[in-house]
Amino acid sequence: MSGETVVHQLRAVATCPVDQTLDIYDVTIETGRVIPVETILETVAALADREIFQEDLTVYLARELRCTVTTVGAHSGVRTTAKATHAVSRHKPKGA
Repeated sequence: MSGETVVHQLRAVATCPVDQTLDIYDVTIETGRVIPVETILETVAALADREIFQEDLTVYLARELRCTVTTVGAHSGVRTTAKATHAVSRHKPKGA
C-alpha cells in the first residue's frame, strides 16, 4: 500500500483502575498497511477485562498494531482524546 491511509473505527471497553467503572472509548486506527480486522478485534478484546488508563490503552494498541491510534472517552464528566503513534520501519533488517 503505497501512499494510502486506511482508517478503522470501533469501540473499545476497559475498566478504570481508579474506581473500577467500565469505560467505553471511540477508537480510530490509521495505517498505511493492511491490518486484518480480525487482528484488530482480537487486540481490542484482550483489553476488555483489564484495568487500564485511556492513555496506556492508546499506546498499547498503537504498539501492538504498529499504527497510529486515537481514542476518545469520557470519565467523571471529562472528555479526553489520546493519540499514540508507533513508527513502522520501511527498511529491511540486515540479513533479510
